[in-house]
Amino acid sequence: MFLLSRADIRKNVSGLVGGVEWLLWVLVLMLFVVAAIGVVNTLTMNVLEQTRELGLLRIVAMTKAQVRRTIMMQAIIIGCVSLPSGVAMGLVVAYVLNMAMPASIGRPVDFHLYPRLVILTLVGAFAIVLIAAFFPARRATRINVVEALHYE
Repeated sequence: MFLLSRADIRKNVSGLVGGVEWLLWVLVLMLFVVAAIGVVNTLTMNVLEQTRELGLLRIVAMTKAQVRRTIMMQAIIIGCVSLPSGVAMGLVVAYVLNMAMPASIGRPVDFHLYPRLVILTLVGAFAIVLIAAFFPARRATRINVVEALHYE
């Protein structure tokens, strides 16, 4: 049997909570990395599917900068369409999970919405979309025009 003072218990619990909080932030960072990989994959597939069209546009006099801008605009459109709905669904899921907490832990937990964190997440995710679009845009500018016309 251990006898601990209230200060020792508070210190131990604070240390445990700090560790869990740190691990949750690492999990958020990992989710951002996975999302970035998904965006790169989507845009790369988009560039591969548009190889013939991009080659034809390059023949018609589209510059490499215009091709890069086209791919970046596609990424911006994907981000503008998907991010607000994704954040909204994330908030709905968080609220539903919070409502289910009393059944699992035996007491209610207050639901708090942190607008600054939601906006920071939205801005961070949009930045990831822009950064992730760089690689497919670079690939699109390196398309060999002659090979692109034979691509099917």
